[in-house]
Amino acid sequence: MFLRRPLSLLSSSGLRRQRRQRGGERHGFRGGGKKKRASFASLTTSTNDTNKEESSIFQSRLYSPKPTRLSHIQSAYVHLPFCKQKCHYCDFATQIIGDRRTGRDGGKINDAMDAYTDFVCREITHQGRLRGTYEKTSSRGGREKNEKGLATIFFGGGTPSLMSVKQMEKLLVSLENAFGIDWSQVEISMECDPGTFTREKLRGFVGLGVNRISLGAQSFDENVLKACGRTHGVLEIYESIEHVHALLGSGRSSGGKSDSKFSGSRSNSIETWSIDLISGLPGSTLEIWEKGLYEAIECEAPHVSAYDLQVEEKTAFGKWYGDDDSDDSDDGLLFLKDSSKNRDKRTEEMKRADAKAKTFEERMEEIRRETDDDYSIKQRKKLEKERQNKKVAYKLGDRLPLPSESVVAEQYKLASEILTSRGGFHRYEISSFAKGVENECKHNKNYWDAINGSWYAFGLSATSRIDNERLARPRGMKQYYGFVQDFEQNSFGSEEAFTQLRKDCTDEEVLDEIADAILERIMLGFRTARGVDVQELERSFGAKVVQELFDALRFVEETSANDVGNNTFGKKAKEKERKLYETLPRDDDSNKIKAVRLTDPDGFLVSTEIIATVISRMPSLKDI
Repeated sequence: MFLRRPLSLLSSSGLRRQRRQRGGERHGFRGGGKKKRASFASLTTSTNDTNKEESSIFQSRLYSPKPTRLSHIQSAYVHLPFCKQKCHYCDFATQIIGDRRTGRDGGKINDAMDAYTDFVCREITHQGRLRGTYEKTSSRGGREKNEKGLATIFFGGGTPSLMSVKQMEKLLVSLENAFGIDWSQVEISMECDPGTFTREKLRGFVGLGVNRISLGAQSFDENVLKACGRTHGVLEIYESIEHVHALLGSGRSSGGKSDSKFSGSRSNSIETWSIDLISGLPGSTLEIWEKGLYEAIECEAPHVSAYDLQVEEKTAFGKWYGDDDSDDSDDGLLFLKDSSKNRDKRTEEMKRADAKAKTFEERMEEIRRETDDDYSIKQRKKLEKERQNKKVAYKLGDRLPLPSESVVAEQYKLASEILTSRGGFHRYEISSFAKGVENECKHNKNYWDAINGSWYAFGLSATSRIDNERLARPRGMKQYYGFVQDFEQNSFGSEEAFTQLRKDCTDEEVLDEIADAILERIMLGFRTARGVDVQELERSFGAKVVQELFDALRFVEETSANDVGNNTFGKKAKEKERKLYETLPRDDDSNKIKAVRLTDPDGFLVSTEIIATVISRMPSLKDI
């Protein structure tokens, strides 16, 4: 079964591995065996002065000294790995604490979380000292004049909402001391799972400056939630939404008195929030998915992230739904039972959740905006009837089937259609929908900027990107603690270390970084509604690379139109005449192309296949 996999942000080695895996035997363009190492000249054929100039562009753009590069980093990611239990689809670096935090082992769990917080703060502090920013800040005084602080901070996990307010305050104080925080515009995002926070606890987070909440609902169906190992039910989702609504503000504050623990913070309320949904989950039908989309709209979420399920090898779903599913052993069932010890006590509560949710909806109805749209009214009645007739028949240990490939494709199209035409959202990235630019996630937009995107990252498994240099931290807790200690002793992230690293680069490493840079521009560009900036691509890497890109895109279009690409594009490529990409003109009257982007939804739907094919068809990439 085909499952469209989101293109994650990878390390340089990961980019090379992905390029090589997708660029050869899978598409029949190259044989196996040892890859031939291209020469630097093969990337820019030096047959004339123009190509020689392009060759120099590579070197100057990627390897010229950038003495001020560190001053432009205004984003930071902090990984908080603690979870109640492991979701069956999750392959992130997590630490499972269950409900022990309030039990006999509560003291040990809290001590472990405190210890982790201390190590992350140590890493933040040392990073600030290396960058020369620590001395320029004070605990509450902000940065010196003309020095900008962090503009985006993202607390991801794991389940950050399991952290205490005191632990979160310690992390934010460390960030402000090390880099400063631009309180006039900062976006501080925090991932929160339903059922893991109270209104008072959320108020405490907001009091620290957290102003954007990402609520991990994933589904509005009880059976689906239990099938994927979530610890919450639909009732907890609605209760969490109520908490968020209670703390919503009227926008960015221009000043005035605030109860925030940070003297510089400008708001004591949530400015925007998001609901996360996952399509393709076991038991998820078109009706269930459609219902979830309308629930997100009616809950007045200003941002929706609609992801597709990605079955990873070292997960419960990887064991149950992987390529080799012939062995129906009890391993997967035992995994489910072991991870669900706390949930079996909640069965009766789950069965009553729909009735309680209906009561919530009646309360929410008073603040919802009503519409005279006949279709919308009909749809709400249909969903209400479905809710009343629904029976929770899920049994512990059951494996619900994955939806078919065609259903997954229709779910993807439904997300685009319903959220944009019915919900008033616009799509600005493959999985991201927002009501207005002001509700787009600024932090994630920095991730998708392959040209200027840079960010600090701290904590277990976190990957930073500083001037195209990526550094991934260990996934194991003991290994991460050792990493922090080594970092403090050896300062391998200093400016001097980066400078020496560039001096020591071999020709082979130069080639790899050039190819990685091209690949990253294409991968990240095709994720967004802006697309790949052709002007910048040509300026950085020459006209030859741009020509290769368009040649590869034409091949993709011909393959899909001739219905030859069933193996490449899957059953989703049924329509013979559809547009997978489009070009955007420059602002001037030169009739030249400014950017090229994938279409919504057809191009985005097969984005992974398009990018894989493009990579395999670009000589500048496939021979490296």
